[in-house]
Amino acid sequence: TNVQEYADLSLDLKELRSAKDDSNRIRGIFEDGLHAERNGHRWSLHALVDEPKNTPMFLVHQYGLQQATLGTFTSAEYIYEVIQEYPELAADAILVLGVWMYATQVLFHGVVLCRNRTAADNPDLVEYVGMDEFIALYIGRNQSIGTNDGHGLYAWTQNAASQFGTTSEASANTNIKLLYQQGATALALHSACTKDNDETVELLWNIATQISTEMMKPLFQHFFFFFRVSHIIAINRASAELNAHALFPQLVRCR
Repeated sequence: TNVQEYADLSLDLKELRSAKDDSNRIRGIFEDGLHAERNGHRWSLHALVDEPKNTPMFLVHQYGLQQATLGTFTSAEYIYEVIQEYPELAADAILVLGVWMYATQVLFHGVVLCRNRTAADNPDLVEYVGMDEFIALYIGRNQSIGTNDGHGLYAWTQNAASQFGTTSEASANTNIKLLYQQGATALALHSACTKDNDETVELLWNIATQISTEMMKPLFQHFFFFFRVSHIIAINRASAELNAHALFPQLVRCR
């Protein structure tokens, strides 16, 4: 599967980190993009954040966010606030509130497409997009196994685990790779997502749910770490608030 544009988005995150405190350059990279192309046009991180989503993770987040703010304050608005006030955290804000959520969108949208193929008399007319696109977006480019030398969600998860003493591959990353392999194996069957194999839909739903659960782990880890050191310098407090903004709305599901 050609998933280059998904992996290339991590290179934009690298450029954002290189821009450091240059708010104007960061805003330009965010809005216009640099490395990823989709359908012959530049594909930006801003377009990714703005793309409509209807997955369980996104709907819960929006509901929880509105309960907390008593309004319609969006993650995109928060990202722009971070770019203006703490530009050195812009890449993390876009990664946590944009790329993280879009990755779950790709997964669950793949379940919907599989369901549509299963219901179709001619499933070949319904293109499947999901599992390979997710893993390309999650890992990104220039990523070595068990390190944080990349620029995407995999490296971010490695950073979170290292703050709690992990020196090898983070368990969340290991589990997500294994779950991806399960999904990819199921989709490799000729009968996948057809009336001859309608069990693929349920399998992909379960995998998407389990991967989303694993993706929650670094949200907790980053929040706990920065909350613990938030009194030391202002940037730590801002990092704690950023991760709280991503994590707490999801907890609206808890009784």
